[in-house]
Amino acid sequence: MADSLIDPVSMIRPRRKIRGISAILLPFQENGDPDWPGFSAHVQRTVLAGLAPAVNMDTGFGNLIDDSIRRRALELTQAETDDFVAGAFVGDQP
Repeated sequence: MADSLIDPVSMIRPRRKIRGISAILLPFQENGDPDWPGFSAHVQRTVLAGLAPAVNMDTGFGNLIDDSIRRRALELTQAETDDFVAGAFVGDQP
């Protein structure tokens, strides 16, 4: 096998704890404001399911919201858990 190829079998880690991450959608009200109670409830359900919330990502409109909304989403997430990921966005082109 060439040095540049990864042997997938060598990456197997028996009995390791699996960590799941789930993207959190930022819901909006009819008037265009974020639905913060709905967001918090979604974060809570995600944590209760044993998953780490992923907030302010492209699924949660992370690239389209302003800094104050991003900050509030982080504050509400931190109120529920310290195990989360945030801020990933890939701006691809067709």
